[in-house]
Amino acid sequence: MAADTDERRRSPRYVVHDVRGWLTFRAEARVLNLSLTGMSVETIHPLEVGKAYTVRLTHGDIDLRLAGTLVRSRFRGTRKLAAAQGGESAPVYESGIRFDDALGDHAATLHRLLGASAEVSLERRITGRFDLGLPESVRLRRDYQFEVLKISATGMLVEAELAPKVDTLFEIGVGLGGEELKSLCRIAFVAPAEGREGHHQLGVEFRDLSPADRRRLEDFIAREVSGGPAS
Repeated sequence: MAADTDERRRSPRYVVHDVRGWLTFRAEARVLNLSLTGMSVETIHPLEVGKAYTVRLTHGDIDLRLAGTLVRSRFRGTRKLAAAQGGESAPVYESGIRFDDALGDHAATLHRLLGASAEVSLERRITGRFDLGLPESVRLRRDYQFEVLKISATGMLVEAELAPKVDTLFEIGVGLGGEELKSLCRIAFVAPAEGREGHHQLGVEFRDLSPADRRRLEDFIAREVSGGPAS
């Protein structure tokens, strides 16, 4: 591990312009209640009010993806995680999501999911909220856009409207000369972006670049970047 750290420190960083990408946040959540217009979920991660999330609901042969906006979130307390999650106590948050296309193309599938899992008859209140008998957790996703400030063969300095905790893992995608590079990444540090309220500079370390993707990244640096390493 020390050698890996030394390698990261030795890897020169280069200033770049007009290079952008995205970080993908994913979280498992427990459904508290659901309707045709929205849902309440419980998570161990804080969610951002006013931001867009993609919700994936699965039950039997139903696999439904819905876009929604987080309209409320509150801290509920703490609970002990399962052994597979570390077994420690974690904060618990209850959040409300309003579906953006409540009665659009997905309404029939959502109605079928409610009919298969809701504990009351849907015919009485089609727009009501229902407690569900879903054993599966719901999956939440949010994509954050970023601009690359500096880049190296092992990571990047980026600016984004996001302030994650150090050591958080994200999926990352970045456009390199018309090609798309994808990797798992670790947030190495976080600092406020000077003069840009709500924006932060993030140190991002690549975690699982394939040999082919690493060569593509090195070729991009050699081909596109000029002016030598950044300080």
